[in-house]
Amino acid sequence: MKKIIALILALALFVTLCGCGENSQSEGNESQVTSQKTDYKNSMTLLYSMADSFNPYEASTDINRQLCKLLYEPLIKTDNNFKAHYSIAKSVKTVKNVCTVVIKDVKFSDNTTLTADDVVYSYKLAKKSATSYASKLYGVESVAAKDSKTVVFTLKKNDPYFVNVLDFPIIKAGSEKKKDSDSVKFPPVGAGRYKLNDENTTLLQNENYYGQKGSVVTINLINAPDNESISHYVEIGATDMYFSDISDGTI
Repeated sequence: MKKIIALILALALFVTLCGCGENSQSEGNESQVTSQKTDYKNSMTLLYSMADSFNPYEASTDINRQLCKLLYEPLIKTDNNFKAHYSIAKSVKTVKNVCTVVIKDVKFSDNTTLTADDVVYSYKLAKKSATSYASKLYGVESVAAKDSKTVVFTLKKNDPYFVNVLDFPIIKAGSEKKKDSDSVKFPPVGAGRYKLNDENTTLLQNENYYGQKGSVVTINLINAPDNESISHYVEIGATDMYFSDISDGTI
């Protein structure tokens, strides 16, 4: 009987020790998962096209156009109900066919001040571009900087919903013309949440961003030059996010 009791106690002790070992391992794995989640919050990976531009008025691929929204800010943004929300704009007032926009105190990623002249310059680029921004701005007759913080849009006719088309990206005037030693154009300077590193392979959090900064500090970019490579990276989970409006009919 004593031997049986001793055997039971020994078995119980063995099970307890195994359980402790499992808990220790489980806690270790849980700690590792938590660490991975923390890393994920600080950085993420997205797709881009190396051959395409990061100029919002010249980019031809959808993946680069989406990334441009992180690099450049508009005067306003619209939500899913088409309600306008101020971004760079501090106020927008429309009286008959005149729309007056006052901008916030905003700095570009290179620490220079964004002015009304930059807004006028960006408007002209948008108007002559082959983008949807051009068609949305068809109702503008003229635009001028009243002072460093005020832009006046004169419309062809009264349009109470004109504020909704002030979503064209604002870039630093003339920055899209600068080139490197090999005559390759640099990306324009923006005032968005992120800026490009020198190699144009990573988005870094813009320390001069006027709004609230998010938890994602770094966005690593993977070159996906065509639809086949995009599908491949999405399928293997190499990218953390991918957006498509399915406008080409391909699901």
